[in-house]
Amino acid sequence: MQRNRFGPDDFTLGSVISSCANLASLEEDAQFHCQALVSSLISFITVSNALITLYGKCESMEDSYQLFVEMNTRDEVSWTVLLTGYAQFGEANETIDLFERMLAIGL
Repeated sequence: MQRNRFGPDDFTLGSVISSCANLASLEEDAQFHCQALVSSLISFITVSNALITLYGKCESMEDSYQLFVEMNTRDEVSWTVLLTGYAQFGEANETIDLFERMLAIGL
């Protein structure tokens, strides 16, 4: 796509990130994150949610949480993927705290 001077849209980039999430490579994660920033697609919830999932699968919950905090808009998926990341890696306190925050805002 890029060789033909076409850039991905938010759905394309989000899908590629989601597809590569199982590779769990922080080096590749950083490249996807940079692509999202450079293309200004980071502001789309589909891309941000995919990146949160990607960082979570790489056990980089600090990056995952930072991205979550920086999001202008969060949906149920945003909260769920962050909760899942914390729960998968045994972060019980963070999981419970985030779940309580989620309930407090009515989700």
